[in-house]
Amino acid sequence: MVHLKVLQLVHLKVPQLVHLKVPQLVHLKVPQLVHLKVPQLVHLKVPQLVHLKIYLKKFHLNYLQKVQLL
Repeated sequence: MVHLKVLQLVHLKVPQLVHLKVPQLVHLKVPQLVHLKVPQLVHLKVPQLVHLKIYLKKFHLNYLQKVQLL
């Protein structure tokens, strides 16, 4: 699974990262993500992207669960 994700991330184009909307990151309430600059995203290594992607998925799931509870 991890290897498949790595291959997919390797083929990601820079514009895809550039077009990430700030509001979406802000609503995750993760300061580190909010303050990320485009150059930092561009220079991220694949393992870091994989880790970030997994973290976002987990956070999103937790967020949805909390919202449903409310």
